Amino acid sequence: MATLGQVAFRGNAQAFEYLINRTARHPLGELRWLAHELKQELDKEIPSLLLRVADEKSADYQTYLNKRYEAVREFVGDSVVNQGPKPEVRLVEYDPDSEVKILAGIIFQQIHGSWDQALDKAKSLNETEKRTLMERYLLNRSARWQKVGRAFENGYLRFEIVMDIGSYRDLHRHRMMTQERQRFSTFHGYSVPLEVRQSGIASQFEEALDRADRLFRKIEPIDRELAQYAVPLAYRMRFYQWQNFRQLFWEAELRTVAQGHPDYRFIEQEKYRLAKEKFPLIASFMLVDLNEYAIARRGTEEQILAKEKKLIERLKDRS
Repeated sequence: MATLGQVAFRGNAQAFEYLINRTARHPLGELRWLAHELKQELDKEIPSLLLRVADEKSADYQTYLNKRYEAVREFVGDSVVNQGPKPEVRLVEYDPDSEVKILAGIIFQQIHGSWDQALDKAKSLNETEKRTLMERYLLNRSARWQKVGRAFENGYLRFEIVMDIGSYRDLHRHRMMTQERQRFSTFHGYSVPLEVRQSGIASQFEEALDRADRLFRKIEPIDRELAQYAVPLAYRMRFYQWQNFRQLFWEAELRTVAQGHPDYRFIEQEKYRLAKEKFPLIASFMLVDLNEYAIARRGTEEQILAKEKKLIERLKDRS
């Protein structure tokens, strides 16, 4: 986590105002520094739009944003670590009526009656009629980028996930859901990539990670936030996703493509399998790739070159 990196931000004044408020009184000095530097740079371009950041109300807001976690931590106290010794996915909560509610959402859009009427109609359908209605709603859908309709937002699931931090950084970018993670730590062990073992440097790799673990355990009792800097991305962490089926379609279909990283492909495949156990009808329409590939992102370069060739040919035809 202590490795330096570059990141670009693009947003409006309201978004930057929140970012400054969120980090201005953060326990980590690096984020407080970010708030200060960000404010200075933005004042050169949009000073009038960030005047509120320095007023008393914003100061109270900044305190609220950060002190709440400290107050909760004091209440909860130290808890026993429930280790996640391997990558895993658990479906810990779901609405058993999700299927009928999704069907009701499909029906509701096409009538001029109440939600109760749409729900009653959905409940009256037999299994064949349910499949027929869903097939009509997804008529001619042939690719993952063809997003499913909003009716699928009427059912929710909560997944608890343990996976390596590096792969999590890809999944946490999915914003159309609720995600909450625990602090980065070394408590759940780490993953050694197959390529590292095959290259013959697994022992050096593990030795470095074990040293990081010892450093983390020295810092963590003193400063839990700061200790996160000592955690390499190969270590595992725990988080949950509370998402509707529309988001599940998008994320699972996107993150299981052949070019995806094996670690997050496994997580999304497990999510799909768990959802399929409870909702086989819905899962039958998901375009999830369950195949295993020896090399992640294989064929990507060839696909890019083929796309470039097609674009050049199309441009030639226009000229």
